[in-house]
Amino acid sequence: MVSFKDNALKVSTLKKRADFLKVASQKNSFRKKSIIVSVGICPAHDAVDLKIGLVVTKKVGNAVVRNTVKRRLREAIRIILRDDLVMSKFLLIMPTNLVLVANKLTAECLFGDIVADISEGILFLSKKVIKKPLKIQKV
Repeated sequence: MVSFKDNALKVSTLKKRADFLKVASQKNSFRKKSIIVSVGICPAHDAVDLKIGLVVTKKVGNAVVRNTVKRRLREAIRIILRDDLVMSKFLLIMPTNLVLVANKLTAECLFGDIVADISEGILFLSKKVIKKPLKIQKV
């Protein structure tokens, strides 16, 4: 769980497979060499503004490498949530589900590149979603 005491944004994690599939079904994704960023609009009645899901499969590496990648992705999200430019664009499409899918290159990338790729993906997807509103799927 990503949490901030000074931030009014309510953040939680995606845990169920069905939630990940709902994000995938909305077909809003941004692909870079190191990561895939997917965004899905969730129903407005959720008490949480942002739900984050991380997908790090065995293809990335052994357990130590996968856990390292997950820690790096969580920290990258913390940094991005503090970035006013990215969040000002991203807050326009709240409440949102955000899924980050790591691949083998994610483990080898520099941390700054991961943060830049995720930020770029969020900005791109927020523009795409604002231009073409998504159908909100009811739970």
